[in-house]
Amino acid sequence: MDDELKKACALYSEICNRSINGRGMSVSEVKKKYGFKKRDVVVLFQFLIDIADLDHCVDFVRYGSNNEIKGVEMDNLEESASDGSIYILIYDKGAFLLQDRIDETEISLNNDTFLRSIKSNEANTALKEISNVSDTDDLNPFVINKGLRKNTRIERCKKSKLIRAILEQNMVNIVIENENHGIITKTISPLGLRYVKLLEKYELIYEENNKKIKRVDMSAITDIKLLEKKYSRSFNIYEYIKNERKTKMVLNVYDDGNVISKLDKILAEYDVSKQEEKDYIEYSFMVENADMFENMVKSYGRSVIVIEPASLRDKIYQETKKTFEFYETLSDEKTFED
Repeated sequence: MDDELKKACALYSEICNRSINGRGMSVSEVKKKYGFKKRDVVVLFQFLIDIADLDHCVDFVRYGSNNEIKGVEMDNLEESASDGSIYILIYDKGAFLLQDRIDETEISLNNDTFLRSIKSNEANTALKEISNVSDTDDLNPFVINKGLRKNTRIERCKKSKLIRAILEQNMVNIVIENENHGIITKTISPLGLRYVKLLEKYELIYEENNKKIKRVDMSAITDIKLLEKKYSRSFNIYEYIKNERKTKMVLNVYDDGNVISKLDKILAEYDVSKQEEKDYIEYSFMVENADMFENMVKSYGRSVIVIEPASLRDKIYQETKKTFEFYETLSDEKTFED
């Protein structure tokens, strides 16, 4: 392996080790220990942000006088590279095997510096694959990580804090802003994260003091503070979701415009059984909330028809009827004007 890439691997692994067991690694120490200049740190930041864009857990923070954690927005990389007090955290337990795993990959490097090497497609791809926190055995029971890559740094910061709390079994304080703009503060035990592909959002699954398991949209969480207090758990997110799916959903799907292939991607996380009929395919599967499928069904028009549950079928029928009546009224008015 190229010496500069080994250097990159060593740095990445060390930051991961320190992040899991402590405060991460400060920019000042990165400069001193690895001989980085300001321009080097700028490229390092950009590389780590690229990893974070792939839904991986990279965070940039400052520590206060009382060891409190403050988030850092990396809007000006030049300025941030000069700030030695910024700490880099990477929550990737798979990084302990980083060098061995890259050694097994054929990597051809033509440049002699880490910063140029890291730009090469081969090294970049290898490091991004290795940094996938959702592949680690420790997180498998707790995180379903199928999220969109295009999320904001604030969302990534929230996700990384929650993953850290889940890994280390730390209780957290969360602040939730509800639909009426009311603010609620809770002390909870975070159990799992789930990306709901249908709604393109993350859910936090958590437990309160009364041991009742609840869910909240992560976009509603405005602040997260990790606590030193630990909690114990016996939880598997896949079993939890399976047990929550108590409503039967039946759809008749007509393959107009490749609807079936599109629908299969959306329903990939569900245990779908299919029955082929003459003109359509009947989809049958269990869901936790049938109403969340309303917009999806309506977006496919008459290509997807709800058979069960009757409540959702009737809801879509009534709304479609109102829309038809509205257009019918407009048509009558037009005829009258003519």
